[in-house]
Amino acid sequence: MRGRYYALGLLAFIALLNTIDQSILSVTSPAIQAELRLTDTQVGLLSAAFVVVFGIAALPLGYAVDRFARRTVLGLGVAAWSVCTLFTGSANGFARILAARTLLGVGEATSVPATVSLLADHFPMRHRGRAAALIQAASQAGFALGLVGGGIVASRLGWRAPFFLAAVPGLFLAALALRMPEPLRGAADGHGVAPHVARDASPAAFARLLRIRAFAAATVANALVLLATTGIGAFIAIYITRRFAVDLAQVGALIGLPLLLGSASGNALGGWLLERRLRRSRRAHLEIVIAATAVAALGLVVTFSAASPASFAVGFLLSTAAGNVAMPALLAIDQDVVIPSLRGSAAALQQTVGNILGRAFGVILIGAASDRLGDLHLALLVVPPAALVLAAAAASAGLRSMPHDLAAMRREWDARGWEGAARPARAADEVAS
Repeated sequence: MRGRYYALGLLAFIALLNTIDQSILSVTSPAIQAELRLTDTQVGLLSAAFVVVFGIAALPLGYAVDRFARRTVLGLGVAAWSVCTLFTGSANGFARILAARTLLGVGEATSVPATVSLLADHFPMRHRGRAAALIQAASQAGFALGLVGGGIVASRLGWRAPFFLAAVPGLFLAALALRMPEPLRGAADGHGVAPHVARDASPAAFARLLRIRAFAAATVANALVLLATTGIGAFIAIYITRRFAVDLAQVGALIGLPLLLGSASGNALGGWLLERRLRRSRRAHLEIVIAATAVAALGLVVTFSAASPASFAVGFLLSTAAGNVAMPALLAIDQDVVIPSLRGSAAALQQTVGNILGRAFGVILIGAASDRLGDLHLALLVVPPAALVLAAAAASAGLRSMPHDLAAMRREWDARGWEGAARPARAADEVAS
């Protein structure tokens, strides 16, 4: 029992560090843009390069997660991205910082597939909502801490210092990850098997996953959510600087504090709602996504219509909280409708689609719209809310098949009769880890 909570805590810290590294670029982008003389489109390309590689690298790394020891894949990835963060801080031109952010994406692509797969084998379905909520809250808290801390450090020591400071904890976490508990595949779903027994992962398996309608719907919805959130993240510091004429420390506070409070409260509520709603509805995952994204879209319209820093912060807090209610459900659906031996691949596929069609396209779209219109405010007022409305529509396409997909996963795994499978002596909810 203690092993599963140790693993959850370690994975949460890794998720926290992952997004700290990513968010520092956002808050320091005005200083980087000024020193390196970058256009809005080039700023967008810095984020886009990271997310494209982050997405593409996820596919082979998701395959590795399903075929090899997950702790090894994760530990090496954490070490690699920490080194790349150092390179970001030492860059002195657009080409070098672009290369550093591109390579960073390879290391950080290990985090989500390994985390999704490991958590599903430590926690049964009825407890996955809160576990997913903690991971998502840690991820969002990393964005907030990177924005607040990065803004304060950059305002005092220059924009390079936050990257150097963020790289240090990664090597320590990498060492812990290499020694973390490695449960059997499917240990929380009735019986567990070793990776050399469960070898479903293959290139063809990615196409098979997209035939799971609820998973496909969640994947599209997730991509649209990422289009909105990443597009905002890439330009919100520049937007606040231009609109309210504040310094980097104030920018970090205006973004980071609402993000920290909103993500914590939204994910906590989302995890609780998912576990509670699952008692009544097999469609709970997608029902929550639909409601949360619709409310968040309205919140963003209020946020980017704000005329003062205070009203902006309130609107951003409310929209962030609403949007984060959907996040535990989007993570848990990878675990609940996909067999244990393909969960790393499922998370990787969702990550690839989300990053290439969502995150990369989002930052380029908003950057290009701002350059074309000459109005970053208008681009942010229209594009992200529209993406969230489309996310709600995409999630609704999987509602009908959700109960069937949940039952099909259970039937397939139970029918395998794995040779060498380790069947627990107690119920799945009591599997020791």
